Amino acid sequence: MGLLESCSLTDLEHLKGYAADAPGLEGMPPSDEALRALVSADAQITHQMLQRVIPGWDVEAGVAAAPKFLEMPV
Repeated sequence: MGLLESCSLTDLEHLKGYAADAPGLEGMPPSDEALRALVSADAQITHQMLQRVIPGWDVEAGVAAAPKFLEMPV
């Protein structure tokens, strides 16, 4: 799917900004390692991967939504 390319992101800073509001992160962005793993997984993300990036959010819904991005016209 090429998440970074399709979103025109060249680094992880934008993703960090979105995730920093996750209740379990207490205002701190997720680690670069966790974000890279999530991006590399493409639409095949796992609950554990997503939980590391956005703890406290609806991880179940996020995992269910990931494959739907493949269905979207780009």
